[in-house]
Amino acid sequence: MIQCPRAESTEHVFMLANVLRLLHGGGLHARFSDSVFAAAFAGEPKELRETMDLWILRMEQALEDLKRVSPGGEHANVRYAVCVITDLEHAQEQIDDCMLEMTSKTALSPFRSELQDALSDAQRRIYAFPERDWNIDELCRSVGISRGYFQRNYKAQFGISCGEDIIQARMQRAKKLLADTTLTVQEIADQCGYKTPTHFMRQFKERAGISATQYRKKYAKTM
Repeated sequence: MIQCPRAESTEHVFMLANVLRLLHGGGLHARFSDSVFAAAFAGEPKELRETMDLWILRMEQALEDLKRVSPGGEHANVRYAVCVITDLEHAQEQIDDCMLEMTSKTALSPFRSELQDALSDAQRRIYAFPERDWNIDELCRSVGISRGYFQRNYKAQFGISCGEDIIQARMQRAKKLLADTTLTVQEIADQCGYKTPTHFMRQFKERAGISATQYRKKYAKTM
């Protein structure tokens, strides 16, 4: 996986992609964002390591050539991470770790910033519409990353898992409705995304420490 931190430096991205393509034409290539792309090759681990070492050397040479051609221009500070997958069952975990290693090298990298913005947008949608039947796999697809990578970054960014945050959003909505409206418990359960009032009441008591009815008596505003 390779990253050019300056998303607008498309000349660097295309140049590096061409170096990789010419070096090993049999690989599979993917573009993850404006500044991040990856290549996958099949072969023996030792052979792949040698291939990547050669590619890194060629990449550095190509960047030096570009600097000589345009000495006054902006130049990418390329980052890369390599993982050799020997166990297909755990391939996704290894790829996630590879991506995390690369993007964590700088908290201000464009890909990291894009990811943080995407996760913040996902959280805003959850809190704006807690009644929806949120599916974490669908959220992952909307952000464009795997479930494991989504979960780890979501918790790192907000200090809470996505699943728990969905419950928190529903509890926040429920407390407001209990205090500010005369809606029945069943109506509130519906507006907070619960299929049954029983599930809502059980989860509310677990989180709030008191029942929904007791909460209303304690905090209800005069209507």
